[in-house]
Amino acid sequence: MRQQLEYLQAELSLRNGGSSCAELQVLKERIASLETANEDLCRELHEYRSRCGGVEEPTDKDFKDIQAVDEIVGSVRPDGLKRSLHSIESSNYPMVEATTGDSREVDEEAKEWEHKLLQNSMDKELHELNRRLEEKESEMKLFDDPAALKQHFGKKIAEVEDEKRSVQEERNRLLAEIENLASSDGQAQKLQDVHAQNLKSLEAQIQDLKKKQESQVQLLKQKQKSDDAAKRLQDEFQSIKAQKVQLQHRMKQEAEQFRQWKASREKELLQLRKEGRKSEYERHKLQALNQRQKMALPDVPPAMADAVNRGSEFLANMAVGTPWESVAKEVGGTLGMDSKILRAYTSKDLAQLVDAITSWMASNMGPKLLRS
Repeated sequence: MRQQLEYLQAELSLRNGGSSCAELQVLKERIASLETANEDLCRELHEYRSRCGGVEEPTDKDFKDIQAVDEIVGSVRPDGLKRSLHSIESSNYPMVEATTGDSREVDEEAKEWEHKLLQNSMDKELHELNRRLEEKESEMKLFDDPAALKQHFGKKIAEVEDEKRSVQEERNRLLAEIENLASSDGQAQKLQDVHAQNLKSLEAQIQDLKKKQESQVQLLKQKQKSDDAAKRLQDEFQSIKAQKVQLQHRMKQEAEQFRQWKASREKELLQLRKEGRKSEYERHKLQALNQRQKMALPDVPPAMADAVNRGSEFLANMAVGTPWESVAKEVGGTLGMDSKILRAYTSKDLAQLVDAITSWMASNMGPKLLRS
């Protein structure tokens, strides 16, 4: 097409006798610049079409939203739960020292109170994570809906195509008019003026197209920034979700540990109650037996205990060789027996008698009365 245009220009120059060679040269240069601009526009249009599916329009509002998202993301820190747990672990709960049963109740109440505080802290942290997740999801919707963006850039591409078509039509018209100059020499000057004006208009259009091209380049750069912000937002969203899962697992584990501790505590208390009832039963049983013994046994006079003691002394005196008569008189006088009758007992029978009385008194009266 360019060769044909140059051929027509040369033919027109020859027919006009070289009188308008300079003007034709200017016209030729302008047409060449128009063709170059047309080729650039075609190439840019092809690139825009290839990128149309992934291009997103970052408006000023979008960039403000992205900055707000960055500020929100910057404020998100995974140590919120750690601070809450540390504040709970560093708390001191006053305990009142009392009996063993009271201290156990106090420990149990403290354990339950600590568990409630921990659960409340985890619930607040989980609520905060859910709120942030909702914010991130609402912000990510700005990047997930390409319908409006495609419509906008489709409109832009259509406008560029229309301008390209108009430039091509204008170029074709100029070619046709150049051909007509060969047959109508009288209107050449007038047509050249018209062509000059048209070329100025075309140059203005080309400048506008260049500005639009620069604007599209800026939009592409902003689109890259928007993609980076969307990626950061997605990473933060995944991080918050991971924190939420960890917190839920921690809450479940803490609840299970508290349930096991509660069951063990109840089992221990049940065992202690059972042992307490058994001890109480044994105590009542011993008290009843003691009461029956007190009611069944008569009061033993102190003289009987004194007689047993003297009988023991008598046996001891016999063992060391004390005269029988003196011992028999002493023991007989103590027991109220005749010494003659006492002689009839052998030392063995007397020892058995003293042992029997001593055993009876020890089992029924107790060793205290026997010692007295």
